[in-house]
Amino acid sequence: MDSNDTQKLMSLAGYYSELFADLKSGQEATPEKFDIYLQSTVSEPDFIPSYRNMGTIATEAQQYDNAFAHLSKAEKIDPFNDDLQNSIGWMNYLRGIDTKKMRWMRVAKKHLTQAIRLNPTNYRAYNNLGLVYRDGFGYNSTAIRYFKKSIKNNHPQLYKPYMNMGVAYSYKKDYKNAEKYLLKSMSDNLENFVALRRLLEIEHEQGAVNLEDPFFVETYTKDIDWDDPGVMRLYYLLGSVYLKNKQIDKAINILELAKKADSQNKDIEDLLEDARSQ
Repeated sequence: MDSNDTQKLMSLAGYYSELFADLKSGQEATPEKFDIYLQSTVSEPDFIPSYRNMGTIATEAQQYDNAFAHLSKAEKIDPFNDDLQNSIGWMNYLRGIDTKKMRWMRVAKKHLTQAIRLNPTNYRAYNNLGLVYRDGFGYNSTAIRYFKKSIKNNHPQLYKPYMNMGVAYSYKKDYKNAEKYLLKSMSDNLENFVALRRLLEIEHEQGAVNLEDPFFVETYTKDIDWDDPGVMRLYYLLGSVYLKNKQIDKAINILELAKKADSQNKDIEDLLEDARSQ
């Protein structure tokens, strides 16, 4: 990227950050704000980062037609950009999930496969293609293979492919490997609530936890933040289940993670001491 491109990106960074902040806070990414960001394309119609970033913002806002329009413009300019192919694939994967239409999953597969052809080390494309095979086609074994390739190619956020792989193993009823990789995911990111909840669901599927219990439902069914005391209740519940089932190593593992997250939690500390004494 030359110095002019760098300056353009820097000048657009404020608009880009503002749009994402709106999305994260639940506000609508209005057409007016899109137009502000697209100022660059008026004078620089071949400036790919602008189209790609607009497509990313529209995808986050679930404005898939808008996303397709911007990403398609970028693709016409540079059809051999592997990161762009990954972005198009990711957008179509999310569209397939939201609309429950398989045709978007097939389009996602096409673009993600192309991204990998263009760059066999694209860890994001491997991870996303795994999601397409798992959630779109139900091919969990194939999905696991792609998640492993994402890890092999040094995905910087390992908790994502670990978590995705753990979920795929759980769908195969291979609970041993599911728990192994979900715990790895949580070790890499203590705030991985998806992995924590899936571990509890696995225990439910094996009859060790009743998800309909009011104590559990109160915490499990709502959106929780890291500061929510309900998070520690989930940790505590899972540690209790492991301890009750004489799965001592797993109990210690999950409770040690909880202690890292909240070193002052007396209930967690007491349960951890109980586990270590057995």
